[in-house]
Amino acid sequence: AALFDEANQPSESFRDALLIHLDTWAVQELRIASPTVTVTLQQQENRWRLMQPIQDAAGRAEVNRLLSSLSNLPIQRFLNDEPPVEELAAWGFDHPKVELTIREPAAPSITVFFGKPLPDDAALVYAKRSDEAPLYAVKAEAVEKLLESPNGLRAKACFEFVPTSVSKVALTREASGWTLERSAEGWNDSSTGMAAEREMVDAFLKDLLGLEISGFEDEAPTDVGRYGLSPPQAVISVWT
Repeated sequence: AALFDEANQPSESFRDALLIHLDTWAVQELRIASPTVTVTLQQQENRWRLMQPIQDAAGRAEVNRLLSSLSNLPIQRFLNDEPPVEELAAWGFDHPKVELTIREPAAPSITVFFGKPLPDDAALVYAKRSDEAPLYAVKAEAVEKLLESPNGLRAKACFEFVPTSVSKVALTREASGWTLERSAEGWNDSSTGMAAEREMVDAFLKDLLGLEISGFEDEAPTDVGRYGLSPPQAVISVWT
């Protein structure tokens, strides 16, 4: 009797409830298009880059968070296993709210369309994959989370280095400054030859790794002097 009760469920109970299955490490390109902006991300040599609408390094953590939300996007309702093509406009797929394309190296690219809210439940929107016939419904708020601002996906770290690979670090402020170089014994001041405290240098390098961009002011500055950068108030340089 227990076995019968386990099996005596609606067919939907046995269906795969995830809209997209992703091997996040294998995704080569991700394109998210909406009526207002198109964001394209590409993985190049194990690093993510923004290709549209701006070209810049993308933050690994930010991209992984986006891919994780995609791979965990649940189907809320199975609406129609053989939807008629002539009704695509009725579901909002002629002008989709979001059009998501995923490309992996060993498989054809997949496009997922997100359309209008359901007439009986505005918290859900129509969804359809390019490689599957059925029509689905997913949460509208989950689709909204895909509309990430391009700047929100950009890499924020000012410095990227492995602390043990640093051979020299220098700071200049107005007419003064210092330069430290690594030797077999530790860190030394280049001008005096005096030893520097390893713990303090390590703490400084840690602070540099934690230094992040808080905003993007100008994509193509022609006069950096207006920002106080010509000459700059200070310069920090790291050699690896």
